[in-house]
Amino acid sequence: MNFSFYQFDKETQKELQEKGNLLLFLGISSCIIGALAIYFALFSSIITIFYFGVLLLIFSILEGIKIINFRTIKSFIIHLFLTVFYGVTGMIILAHPLLSELTLTLVLAYFFIASGLLKIFFALVHTLDHTGLQIVQGTLSTILGILIWHQWPISGLWVMGTYIGIDIFISGLIIITLWYCTRKDTAIN
Repeated sequence: MNFSFYQFDKETQKELQEKGNLLLFLGISSCIIGALAIYFALFSSIITIFYFGVLLLIFSILEGIKIINFRTIKSFIIHLFLTVFYGVTGMIILAHPLLSELTLTLVLAYFFIASGLLKIFFALVHTLDHTGLQIVQGTLSTILGILIWHQWPISGLWVMGTYIGIDIFISGLIIITLWYCTRKDTAIN
C-alpha cells in the first residue's frame, strides 16, 4: 500500500522501521488516552483549564524574570504589564475554573461561527479549486459554533475535554498510520 502523503528518504525510513514498536505503542496509547478524555469530558475540561491557568502563571514568572534585562523604560513597562496580565489571568482561571471554562467555551463558539462564515465568504469571493470543500468546511464550523452556543452553558462542561480528546485520538490514528507506512512490507520507495 502506498500512502503518498508520507514520503521519507531511505535513512528516515530505516530509522522509523527500527522504532516501529514504539510508534505503534505511542499511537495506541494516544488513541486510548483520547478515548478516555472524550468519555470523561468534564474531567478533561477541568484539567485543561487548570493546565491553562498554570501555564499563564509560568509565563508571568518568565516575563518577570525577563524584566531584569531591560534598560529602557518603555520595554520595562510593556513587560511589567505582561507579567501582571499573565499572572492575574492565571490566578483568576485557577480561582474560578468553572466560570473560566464556561467563558472560554462561549468564546470558542463565537470563534467557530465567525471563522465558518469567513471561510464561506472567502470561498464565494475567490475562485479556488476546492471552493466546494471550503464552503462545506465553513458551513460545518458555523453549525458547530451555533450548536455550542445554543447549548451553552451546559456545553461549557464538556466541549473542551471532548475536543482535546478528539485531537489526541486523531493524533494516535496518524501515528498508527505512520507506523503502518514504515513497515518493511509496505515501505515507500
